[in-house]
Amino acid sequence: MRVQITARHVEVPEDVRSRAEELIQKLERFDPELLSADLVFEEVRHLRKVEAVLSIANADRMVATGESDEWLTALDELSERLG
Repeated sequence: MRVQITARHVEVPEDVRSRAEELIQKLERFDPELLSADLVFEEVRHLRKVEAVLSIANADRMVATGESDEWLTALDELSERLG
């Protein structure tokens, strides 16, 4: 499965990137038809946003977002919405 991470106008720490990849790998165990995941990290006025677009075989794309003042909290919110 392909995982693409994009950071828009912000530097994303390596530990956050690793945690995001782990999150996507866990999703793949539950849905083996998951083809790719595009994660976009963005910061707007001190609010950190993470958006995930998942491509699944024979299904519509799934889009979810998480936002918080901390990257890891935004990822946790995203994980809850995807789960």
